[in-house]
Amino acid sequence: MKAYQYKNLIYIPVYKNAATSHEILFGRTLNWTEILSETIDWNNSTVFAHISNPYLRHLRGTTQFLVQNNLESVVDDPRFERFLVSGYFDHHCYPLTLMFGEKTSKINWLPLDHPKMSSNAITCSFLKQHGVDISEQQIGRAHV
Repeated sequence: MKAYQYKNLIYIPVYKNAATSHEILFGRTLNWTEILSETIDWNNSTVFAHISNPYLRHLRGTTQFLVQNNLESVVDDPRFERFLVSGYFDHHCYPLTLMFGEKTSKINWLPLDHPKMSSNAITCSFLKQHGVDISEQQIGRAHV
């Protein structure tokens, strides 16, 4: 899995959590180094990612999979409900705990759907704490 590194700060894109926009921000705009997440030094790095409501992420990922594969008609089949509650169709709806295992708790999770703060403000604040000073506008321009 791709990640982006600046010094000991590492961003991991999580699909259906604004990953494309943040990949543009960290990879192109800020020119962080692209690495593989398998090479992360978990003991000496600060790793962060964005997170949203897991149920909604799963639903968005499943919907995207069905539309991309022209399978929308399966939702009318009553058996689909049984499959939906435990089925993971692709990386867009794969559970984070299965994706990262025990490392899930080592990731600084920045919420995308906080009820009182924008995700851009949260991201800016986190980055500032770690020596990266960017504006909310820079983040906003990276969103596709």
